[in-house]
Amino acid sequence: MKLKFISIVLVTFFIVCIVCSYFYKSRNYKHNVPNQSVSSEIIVNPEFVPSFVSLRFQHVSPASIEGIAGITPEKFEECLKYLSDNNFHFLSAKEVYDFMVNKVPIPEKSIWLTFDEGMESAYTYVTPLMQKYDARATEFVGIVWLRKPYRLTNNHLSAMSKSGVWDIQTHGYTGNLSYPINSIGEEGNFYLYRLWQIDRPETIKEYQNRIKKDLNDAFEYLKSNFNSEKFFFAYPFGESVSSLDFENSMSKYLLECLDELKIIGVDKRNINSISNDWSTKKHLISRYDVNEYTYLETILSPRYTGKKVLYTDETGISFSFNNLSQYDKNTFLCWDEKCNFIFADNNLKPISGVTNTMPSSGTTSNILAAAFNEDIVLVDTANSNLVFTDKNLSVISNYSLDFNPAAIWNNNNRLYLLDKSGKIYEFTGAPNIVFSSNITGDSIKACASGDILFIVDDDKKEIRTIDYIQKKLLQTYSYDKNYCIVPQYGLSNSEFIAWEAKNEVFVKVKIK
Repeated sequence: MKLKFISIVLVTFFIVCIVCSYFYKSRNYKHNVPNQSVSSEIIVNPEFVPSFVSLRFQHVSPASIEGIAGITPEKFEECLKYLSDNNFHFLSAKEVYDFMVNKVPIPEKSIWLTFDEGMESAYTYVTPLMQKYDARATEFVGIVWLRKPYRLTNNHLSAMSKSGVWDIQTHGYTGNLSYPINSIGEEGNFYLYRLWQIDRPETIKEYQNRIKKDLNDAFEYLKSNFNSEKFFFAYPFGESVSSLDFENSMSKYLLECLDELKIIGVDKRNINSISNDWSTKKHLISRYDVNEYTYLETILSPRYTGKKVLYTDETGISFSFNNLSQYDKNTFLCWDEKCNFIFADNNLKPISGVTNTMPSSGTTSNILAAAFNEDIVLVDTANSNLVFTDKNLSVISNYSLDFNPAAIWNNNNRLYLLDKSGKIYEFTGAPNIVFSSNITGDSIKACASGDILFIVDDDKKEIRTIDYIQKKLLQTYSYDKNYCIVPQYGLSNSEFIAWEAKNEVFVKVKIK
């Protein structure tokens, strides 16, 4: 009996110890950061960073021609030397086509040089310089213009196609001329209007048959004379189908013809000019016009190596941005060092122009942003000021914070902030503390994916993950001291996009 009593006491004591230990660990779990340190994987050049840029030239000669944009041979050689010295890969027409249509990878630093108008100077001045720098370019020729003054001839094109530095593509066969489009004799673009047929305009079917015959004739001519493959058609007259009124032009039907012929339309507009609302973008390859005042170190620095993103608007004003925030499923909010904002699509192509500047003073290092419903919330960390704006950055309301924010994000239409002392707040008209992570430091930055918060301490080269809804510190990760990581937005529970400040490049950070 005595032995049985002792056994019961021991079992009871053992159970009490287990229960107490459980409650003790539960009570202190939120302060327990695992000691395990796992290296993070940094992947440069995420898919959304554009992979090549195209430059557009027309006439390269010491002598100018009225109505034709030109540069001197010295300026063209300056461009080639810069591209060669900086290890750019010169793309062939086939490489660009395969990249766009067949998803064939291209080298990280790739450039596509293109020439319009079929000018004789392409043979006389450009070819020797490209051979000198082992470059490559694509010439777009309008067949109807061959053999005219200052233009290329068949002999020129034959020599160019055999030189190893040229690809020959089309500007159309007869489409470089204007034709009557109505009963009073007004003329319009061969490709973008229904032509007048004595007493009526063309039908859609007649229009499309004409376009397809013209382009087929052009490529058959290039194939039979210069063994050129069918890849690209550059819109003549410097036209851009994206700049036209969709409802009042034949752009839609032109693009249907291009799809049927399996060729791609090449635009004339500047890189990243305001995009359009059409579902297809493959017929709108943008090109940057090069003139005597163009400096490639500015245009190409350093976006097209997967680095800073350059925006050039219709007037030629440019800026680069290194801050991203996801506005909705298909749109990013981006801003530059002067706090200019644009909206961009998933390829970081702007879909609206530069908006208003930041409502309060600040620099890019001071500004945080997040989408909230259909509005935008901006935080000027220098002044601890939180501003609600509409999509045009017109102020709706603002609040003064009594802490220094390190991050702001939206989770299911609930607004959260992280301060420099590691406290996480939900903002519901006023900030309310939901969790104290005890992760502190002036260098901490953060971004979130759902319930998971990635806190980056660049001084310590550490990434910490937190489930701030369950109020748990999850894991600590280390990364190489050669990186300087500024988190931008979360992709999943194990991935986020960051700005790598030392190399000025957007990266995907994958923790494992």
